[in-house]
Amino acid sequence: MSAACVSTALDLLESDILAVMRDRSPAWLRSQLANGAYVYGAGNFGRRIARQMVQAGLPCLGMIDRRAGADLASIEGLPVLHPDAITPEIAAGKIFVLGILNPHNDMGELVRLGQSYGFEHVFWGADIVDALGASIGDFWLNERQFFIDHFEQVRALASLLGDAVSVETLLSILRFRVIGGNAPQSPVLSRKMYLPDDLPGFDAPISFLDGGAYDGDTFRGLVKAGVSINRWMAFEPDAANFEKLAQFGESCGAQATFMPCGLSDSMHQVSFATGNEQGSRIVGGHEPGGESIQCVAVDKVFHGIPVDYVKLDIEGAEAAALRGMSQTIRQNNARLAISVYHRPEDIWALPFQIRDILPDADIFLRQHEKNTFEVVAYAIPRPRQI
Repeated sequence: MSAACVSTALDLLESDILAVMRDRSPAWLRSQLANGAYVYGAGNFGRRIARQMVQAGLPCLGMIDRRAGADLASIEGLPVLHPDAITPEIAAGKIFVLGILNPHNDMGELVRLGQSYGFEHVFWGADIVDALGASIGDFWLNERQFFIDHFEQVRALASLLGDAVSVETLLSILRFRVIGGNAPQSPVLSRKMYLPDDLPGFDAPISFLDGGAYDGDTFRGLVKAGVSINRWMAFEPDAANFEKLAQFGESCGAQATFMPCGLSDSMHQVSFATGNEQGSRIVGGHEPGGESIQCVAVDKVFHGIPVDYVKLDIEGAEAAALRGMSQTIRQNNARLAISVYHRPEDIWALPFQIRDILPDADIFLRQHEKNTFEVVAYAIPRPRQI
């Protein structure tokens, strides 16, 4: 994709975002919700939307969920209806709010489902955040204005990325997240997370630093793809996950070091929501806490360790972890695979941070799951001249 084509595509995207913002302003979105809405999906995200609508004085008429029945007839005083129970009379003049945010469901299919019922409008993604405020956001969700305010960073990122697939992935991700609406973009998916087919592999045994090791799934995936790992340093703060990790490590075949702690830019303790398997994460002051865990900075704890490959999927703590291991990365000219989907700004902020650490590396963007989850920035350093 030529620079001129990229610039034109970015101009079109910015124009489309501004047009949607005019048509679906926060005031207009709230005025429509004031006519009454049903939230599709009675999971944690859907319940948060319903709760915030009630707190804002907006009539949430109920929730729609395929699990509706005797065991799930109401939530916090709101009725839970099965999708088969939705009639044109129920939907007429009302809003269908898509309260699902995960990498599994087909969002386009769910939007079309809401339309098929005869609802006045379907709201999802940025619509919800623009209507209810940024505090309802999760993972990559944020207000449209946020992306417009940072569009120069988006343009700079597009010029930084190492190939046309990365640029196309970036454009697809932003269009899905910020515009979405009735026709979410088909995601650009890449096979083999952490070792995409179209990026260079490893031709020698590696020393692997695994941030967010879970139960060893990334190690197993790399080995299955033919990567030889002779040393594995795995960090996993969730106690239940760590137990599975340690059990697997007994027979992993590599020189393994397991650390039951998180990664950051200093030595400190944080509150950590445990028991969520791959979704365990650091929690802020406004969220219910979990257990206290120790965080470490790699540069302060592991002096001079050899590292060929660093993977970070640590639920939004990637920036701090990179700061805490920048010296180790530079010294080893290490290849990186950094998750950039946990926070709205990660998609541009983390690649810039990577560039500052490894200015000569080629940086690529790949999406590995639907709905712009599991987006990874890959940094492949150029060989150093001897």
